[in-house]
Amino acid sequence: MKIVFMGGNDFSLESLKKLYYSQHEIVGVVCQVDKPNSRGNKIEVCPVKSFAIEKGLKVFQFKKIREEGVETLKSLNPDLVVVVSYGQILSDEIINLARYGTINVHASLLPKYRGASPIISAILNGENETGITIMRIEKEVDSGNIILQEKVAISSSDNAETLSKKLAVVGSNLVCDAINLIEEGKAVETVQDHSKATFTKMIKKEDGFLDFSKTATEVNNKIRAFNPNPVAFIKIKDEKFKIYEAEVVSADESVDYGKIICSCPKDGLIIKCGKDAIKILKIQAPGGKVLDAKSFLNGRKFEK
Repeated sequence: MKIVFMGGNDFSLESLKKLYYSQHEIVGVVCQVDKPNSRGNKIEVCPVKSFAIEKGLKVFQFKKIREEGVETLKSLNPDLVVVVSYGQILSDEIINLARYGTINVHASLLPKYRGASPIISAILNGENETGITIMRIEKEVDSGNIILQEKVAISSSDNAETLSKKLAVVGSNLVCDAINLIEEGKAVETVQDHSKATFTKMIKKEDGFLDFSKTATEVNNKIRAFNPNPVAFIKIKDEKFKIYEAEVVSADESVDYGKIICSCPKDGLIIKCGKDAIKILKIQAPGGKVLDAKSFLNGRKFEK
């Protein structure tokens, strides 16, 4: 089957690799346009583009694919378009240009967690499992028919990065299974129950602020969900400290939330929450490196 692949990040790279080494033919790879890094002094090339160039695949980048990409994609005459974390909304013309249409790899068990941040949202809400859905792309976000689904457990030690890696592997295998079923005419599509749909939002840096009036479990879930990006943070005396890892510990419930219970290299940095407390394990001061709490507190400590 001739496939146009659309993606960009590490999550989508896993699917591109799997398809590249399969019996299918990648006739084109579509990525977002290259952008400067956060400091603005170097152009960053996404992982999907780097791999495609390395393998001699045709790469296409459109600022606005709905306006610039239609004729180019038609000229490739694909049998199927596969989308994995591409990041632009597709027009009906693009969705329907291939013989078998367009499918998407989504990192949740649809109709739950439609939208831009399904992995972060699953951890943030304390879910024990999530999964991968291979679905038809339709005009409304993540509303298309389900072709295949597979559940993936979320461990208590998972953060957004580790869970994304698990899901990427499952997604790469599942999308190949779905493509084979489509090619063989054996794909069974299930209409989503739209009444059960839940939606995620775009995550912003300011969303990472930790609210210690919440339970320690909820605070820890946010720390896990926001690692490695955009990273949860606290403010102490107007300084912003990024928190990469923590654990829940018991505490005297008579202590007000937000209070620093302990701050020493031996016992660590512990902050009271609405219920229980958080023991910080990895922290980063403004302009500093990410350090384990003991190393951090050897050079600096906070007043209780």
